[in-house]
Parts: sequence; C-alpha cells; structure tokens
Amino acid sequence: MFIQRLQQKKQTTKLELAPLIDVIFILLLFFAVSSTLVLQNKGIKLELPMAETSVKEKKGIFVSLTKEGTLKLNKETITHTKLQEKIQKLIQETPNIPISFFADRRVTYEHVITTLDHIRLAGGSNIVLEAEKKRDDR
Repeated sequence: MFIQRLQQKKQTTKLELAPLIDVIFILLLFFAVSSTLVLQNKGIKLELPMAETSVKEKKGIFVSLTKEGTLKLNKETITHTKLQEKIQKLIQETPNIPISFFADRRVTYEHVITTLDHIRLAGGSNIVLEAEKKRDDR
C-alpha cells in the first residue's frame, strides 16, 4: 500500500511546457521587435576613417565635425564655446554619458584635437572616436 501511494505521487507531478514555451516566444518577439526600433545617429553626411575594430554607439551625446569644419552637437550646428556649455549641462544631468565623436577624415588634425580638448574641458571623459568598419575586399 505504501509503494502504491508513492507511485501515485510521482505520477501527479507534471511540468507543463506549453505555457513556458508561450512565455519564451512572447519574450523572443518582444526583443526582436524592440531591437529593430533602436535609433541610430544618422543624418550628417561624413566620410569617417576606416577601422577594423569599429563599433557603433547607439545612445549618448553625438559630436560631429564636418569636412568644412562645421561643428554639430546631436545634429544641431554649434560653436566650440557653446559645445563646452551644452556638454557640461548634459554631463551634469547624466554623469559618465558616452560621447561619440564623428570627424570627417578630411578634417585637419588640429580641428579634431581642438574639439576633443573642448569636450574634455567640459568634463567629458567617456569619449568614443567613431570610424566606419573596414570592408573585406578580397
């Protein structure tokens, strides 16, 4: 009689997989849809330098330096002094925010260093120098 009760208890405990699979499928759909909606910084036409280890940042502060020497902060044209002020404000709101720096490859080295200097003077320390990923042309 004891063995019979033990066998009945073992048979009654079942793990239902259908609800678990439904939850996993819904999570998969959520992440698939939300990952396609991630916005990238687009709109400023730059010829970035090439690098094999290039990775795109998707959020943060975006500073761009065009071939004409025009400076842009998040697609808004700005001067070097205003850049410093605005970056200070943004860093105060969100400390350690990544700053992605896009410089056209035809911009002089002096312009790049001057802009980096203004970003650092504003308190920017998490600076990412952006580049395009090299294509394998074999």
